[in-house]
Amino acid sequence: MGKKANTLLFMVIATVLNVVLLGAFMLLGIFLVGKLNQWFPSLSESAMVPPLLLLAVFIISTVLAFFIYNKIVKWANKKFHLEDKLYPFFSPRRRS
Repeated sequence: MGKKANTLLFMVIATVLNVVLLGAFMLLGIFLVGKLNQWFPSLSESAMVPPLLLLAVFIISTVLAFFIYNKIVKWANKKFHLEDKLYPFFSPRRRS
């Protein structure tokens, strides 16, 4: 396989990993919001609290998934020396 095929495969696998991480954090967050509503039933009586909690779960899940994804990609890049095996799609532009 060439560098472009390696890069495409790496990007597909990394995207799937990111979606799986996001889904796992979302499910965990929704589970925790459900448990929180069971422990504190007065929270779910308000019309604004559950949607705000779900918005917070979405934002926190997205940030956590991106942070962990970034750490895993940097680790894989360092461990497997991917700099020389991947095509640099996003290289800096040369200015004259």
